[in-house]
Amino acid sequence: MKRILAFLMASTVALCSCSGTVSGVSGDGVGSAQLKDNGTSAPQAWGPVPSEAQLYYHQQEMAAFVHYGINSFTNLEWGQGDYTPDLFNIRNEDGTGGGSVDADQWVSVLKDAGFKRLILVAKHHDGFCFWPTSTTEHNVRQVSADV
Repeated sequence: MKRILAFLMASTVALCSCSGTVSGVSGDGVGSAQLKDNGTSAPQAWGPVPSEAQLYYHQQEMAAFVHYGINSFTNLEWGQGDYTPDLFNIRNEDGTGGGSVDADQWVSVLKDAGFKRLILVAKHHDGFCFWPTSTTEHNVRQVSADV
């Protein structure tokens, strides 16, 4: 072990004290002559290569998941789906649609923050669907507000 430590210390001292040039490279690193394009092409891909769609997805970098649902109006962490869909109240105080939900504002804030994609959770664990479906009565079609 002592020999290994002595070797490492001596090697470190020798490397730190090197100066001058080696093969046209100064002690400060690679010179500009070595950085010029020498016509070498990129190496062939090895292993799995992403498709154009996968590459595009990764270039988008940030996506926002919006978990907005009927529980926003019930003040419950975990709804059981045993409430009336009419609780999905996005009405204004005068009864007209639109209410305090400003999806354009959400998108604007997300865009300003650098998000490139928004994913709306359209059906939560409680079964309430954000689309008018015939598979269940627990959906926005049952809401009396103008959605």
